[in-house]
Amino acid sequence: MDMKALNTMDTLITENGQARVRHYLLDVGSTFGIGANGPRDWTEGYEYLFDGDKMTKRLVSLGLYFQPWQTIPYEEYSAIGRFEGDQFNPEAWRSRVPAGAVLRARDDDNFWAARRVMAFSDELIRAIVKTGQYSDPVAEEHMAEVLIKRRNKIGQVYLTRLTPLVNFSLDASGVLTFENAAAKAGVAKAASSYVASWSTFDNRTAAASPLGETKSSSDRIAAPASLPTAPGSFILAEVRSNEGSDAPLQNPVRVYFRRLDQGWKLVGVERMPEYTPIPDRE
Repeated sequence: MDMKALNTMDTLITENGQARVRHYLLDVGSTFGIGANGPRDWTEGYEYLFDGDKMTKRLVSLGLYFQPWQTIPYEEYSAIGRFEGDQFNPEAWRSRVPAGAVLRARDDDNFWAARRVMAFSDELIRAIVKTGQYSDPVAEEHMAEVLIKRRNKIGQVYLTRLTPLVNFSLDASGVLTFENAAAKAGVAKAASSYVASWSTFDNRTAAASPLGETKSSSDRIAAPASLPTAPGSFILAEVRSNEGSDAPLQNPVRVYFRRLDQGWKLVGVERMPEYTPIPDRE
């Protein structure tokens, strides 16, 4: 997609009494393999519109400096243009012009975005492509297959960068439940065991007082019996894999709960709690 800063808009909305940010993409006419006036340029998705470094290398090498886009065997369809999934690399993908949202994205940003992409099942993707009313059924099938391949690669790369635990809940009896997003998407195996480090949390000073550790061989972990019961109390659970030396899984997800009259309410999730410099992406 020809993505620029002007093609995005974020708005604050309220749904069911809850405020959230909604992201919009605007003007998506030049999408997939088609540009404004025909098939996309060969370099789109691989290089910026002006990439001085690569242009210089091609010039001094008299064109012998090859890039991946120069050897891709595209299956071109007049209704789709140049669009493929076998050579697609999410980390190497480039918008037509540098986009701040992509350049400054952290691993937790990409994890969030990958979950949105992985929410589209094969069946849903095929149904969406069907609404395009392609006259050529072969082109329709090609479009669906490419989208599925690209979705899978995005999930494989970005759902495995951090501990991929999601959908946390703590019931009134003190049992923490969660899901492994990477395992659910089929891009990684679930850990055989997990550990949670529990603390009381002072929401005014951010001070944490340890309560102990609990472990489980499933996605259900019992909390210590010493959890506070007074309404308004906060607790922090740091949840991670309890096996191997897989660095991403050893970084805990920090989950915050607040005690209400009827039980515990999830109030915060941090995947990268410490300050992380914005990546330098060319």
